[in-house]
Amino acid sequence: MITIKLAGKDNNYKDLKNKEICFIYAKSELEIKKQHKLINEVCNISSRVILCLPENVLYKLKSMKILDKLIGIYGISVSLRRPNTNSKNKILERKKNIKDRFHAIKTEFGKNLLVIPEVIIEEDINSMDGIGIDLMNLAHLGCPWIFLSVQGPPTDKKASKLRDCFNYLEMRGFPETDIYFSFNNPDHFAWTLKTECHFSGPSYVHMDISNKCTHSCLFCGLYSPIIIKENRKKSGGQLNENLIKFMAAQLPYEKAIEILESLPVFTRQIQFGGAGDPLTHLHAIEFIEIARNKGISVEILTNMEYFNANHLSLLTQLGSDTGNGIRIIANISAASANTYVQIRPKQTEKQFEKVIENLSQFKLLREKNNGKGVFVTFMSVMNRLNYLEASEMVQLAWELGAERIWLKPLEIHDPSHIHLLPLKEEKSEYRHALMQAVHLADRIGIHVQQREAIEL
Repeated sequence: MITIKLAGKDNNYKDLKNKEICFIYAKSELEIKKQHKLINEVCNISSRVILCLPENVLYKLKSMKILDKLIGIYGISVSLRRPNTNSKNKILERKKNIKDRFHAIKTEFGKNLLVIPEVIIEEDINSMDGIGIDLMNLAHLGCPWIFLSVQGPPTDKKASKLRDCFNYLEMRGFPETDIYFSFNNPDHFAWTLKTECHFSGPSYVHMDISNKCTHSCLFCGLYSPIIIKENRKKSGGQLNENLIKFMAAQLPYEKAIEILESLPVFTRQIQFGGAGDPLTHLHAIEFIEIARNKGISVEILTNMEYFNANHLSLLTQLGSDTGNGIRIIANISAASANTYVQIRPKQTEKQFEKVIENLSQFKLLREKNNGKGVFVTFMSVMNRLNYLEASEMVQLAWELGAERIWLKPLEIHDPSHIHLLPLKEEKSEYRHALMQAVHLADRIGIHVQQREAIEL
């Protein structure tokens, strides 16, 4: 039975984007022969499908002319067993040199296909001797990345051995080749962490693209009217020039594109944020589109005000039928217009109506698009001005189609924020209100994010 993995994710292959890398694992030529129609179906969805198979199966597929029936395959990943250094037949073992074998495969199949080596790590820890040299030799053959096939969770001895190997490669000036643990092993991420493999690039990226914001949240460490007033007072009535520059700072377009284009092919998720709202950046939607076209899941931290109709439509098309496409973490922090303007003194009730309408539109567009679109986490920074609306927030989130609610505890960024904490006599009522909201969320089927922070 073939196994399909989307760049290390557990998504259904029908969630594929055109340029997203998809791996199809097979153990025998018969599996591929039986499933060649399914393989072609996946190739019709994505232009970057990689077939992963053992070395001997590859040659059998060629002799049986099955490869010719697989239309649109982007590349092949070939499992290679390293020579047994303890073998008595030294002449036979020299013929099985992993570098020479892969070079022959790349020469024969690499004209029309990307060819990637997958080095098998045997159970015997002694078989790992010299693996650093093999990886270095494979990298010098021009491989963009190399896979390590190891079974089961990481053991201390093997992890230590590979950690030493990676340190050796770093000291020797390892080429620009990424090393990944094979994605058909559910423990591949644990292996990356325990071996401290720094050749695989980031799986998750946070990108601060804008410090600008037009909102006036009292709990904000930058744009709270109280903090702005204090900063003006410190600077003789005007904001400090350096602070003004910081508040206006945005990631330059060219730098943002450079970062996005340089992300490893297996980056899973990118979160767009900043000290302000990322959607105040003129090119924010373009950045999101680039990330999605690379098959990267996107999270957006926003106050929900800066969307227009074109944005809503485009993001819906770039989304998926799960939260692994585009997710908005919407900082609303109120269930009513009155509370909204208390928490944001410079905003109006009409602005509250606009953000609610934007959330409603995402829900409607997702329904019209057969469940595909933008998914929402309704976030509320809980404080003494809004805690009595906790259950109403859950109800509103449900009505707006959000499938997650985040009742986020207030963070103290400045002494002026202390007045937003519940008073001593309010603490019991505060806790009860939040617990009631959690129970309501459970009843109506909304996931409570970081509920442990509430239940402690």
